[in-house]
Amino acid sequence: MLTLYDWNLSPNCFKVRWVLAELSLSYTPVDVDIFSGQGQQGEFLSLNPNGKVPVLKDGDTTLWESNAIILYLARKAGQLLPADPGQLAMVDQWLHWQAAHYYQPVIGLALEHMLKPMFDQAADAQAVQGHTREFNRLSKILDQQLSQQNWLVGDQLSLADIALASTLFARQQVGLSLSGLPYLQNWLERLESRSAWQQASR
Repeated sequence: MLTLYDWNLSPNCFKVRWVLAELSLSYTPVDVDIFSGQGQQGEFLSLNPNGKVPVLKDGDTTLWESNAIILYLARKAGQLLPADPGQLAMVDQWLHWQAAHYYQPVIGLALEHMLKPMFDQAADAQAVQGHTREFNRLSKILDQQLSQQNWLVGDQLSLADIALASTLFARQQVGLSLSGLPYLQNWLERLESRSAWQQASR
C-alpha cells in the first residue's frame, strides 16, 4: 500500500497526487503540518532528512524529491512516459528544467504573496519584480514549445506536462499572469479540465 506524506499547499505534493490520480492508484495520505514544525521532528526526519514533503512509502521503498517519486510511479505503471529513448530524454530534460529553473521564481512569488501575509509580513517589492521578470522569461520558453505541439513531448500527456503544469496550480493565489501566452494558457486549461487534476486539487 502506498503512503504519501503530503501538504495541500505544496505544488510538489499536488504533482504527486495528480500522477497517483492519473494512474488510478490508491494511497494513504498523511498530512504533515509544515507550519507547526512537523517536518522537522525526528519521526519525519527519519523518512526525509531534508524535512520536506512529499515523501512516498511503498513497502520497503521510501522516496523523496517529487520528480523522483513521479518517475518511480510512472515506471512501475508503464504509463505517462514515452517508449522512444529520445523522447524519454526530453521528458527528463523538462523535469530537470522545472526543478532547477521554472519552480524557482514561482516559489519565490508564493513566499511573497501567500506565505508572508500569513505571518503579517509585507511583500518585498524588489523580490516580486525580479521573480515576476524571470517567470515571464521562462514562460515564453514554454509557450514557444507549446506553439508547435499539444504536449511538451510527443503526442500525448507525459510527466513533463504534469511537472510543469503543477508548478502553476495555485497561480492566482501566487499572482502569476499568463497574459500574452496563448499556447501556454490553452495547454493549462486542457490540463485543469482533466478529472485527475480536479481529484488532486483537494
